[in-house]
Amino acid sequence: MPLAFLNWLKKVELKKASVWKTLGIYNLIQISSTGLNYDENLMLVAMHFWESSTNTMQLKCGPLLFSIGLPPIGEFYDLDRVIKIHLKLDIVAYGAFINKYFDKSTTEVSDEEHFAFLAFWLSHYVFCSRSLQIAKQYVTQATQFHEGHSFSLGRLLLGTLYKSIGVGCETLKGLTEGKTLNLVVPW
Repeated sequence: MPLAFLNWLKKVELKKASVWKTLGIYNLIQISSTGLNYDENLMLVAMHFWESSTNTMQLKCGPLLFSIGLPPIGEFYDLDRVIKIHLKLDIVAYGAFINKYFDKSTTEVSDEEHFAFLAFWLSHYVFCSRSLQIAKQYVTQATQFHEGHSFSLGRLLLGTLYKSIGVGCETLKGLTEGKTLNLVVPW
């Protein structure tokens, strides 16, 4: 857990916590401050029971579904939403991105800084972008959260989780001795 992110989170939270609570993302943002621990062996074993056609783990007692604590229903996000804030995404590596958009000179949080924080959080902590940089595909979601528009993040997160596990299972099937399995799975 980078200290720079924790400091940035504390600053932005002081000004935006009520907005995040209204949008239903406050608790999810708080989870990102704790870091996530996972058991690699348990994840690998779970993949052996994964059935991509039903997005369930097939156990002897029956299918097992995932729950992420976010409602899988709600408004869809609008892909055509106009982005009013333009971040320069030429600096997209996580560390450089935080250094550019985390304004330590003031306690105020500009629209640009809040938007950048949300784009970083979605890319790194929610959807766990495969690369170590800001993924442009999450800018639309960051825009809508920044503008105060709620949408079903649970639906997107479950879809991404199911796709990632399915890809991981296919990769695992083709894994040969001496190769490393690298998975990117949300949360």
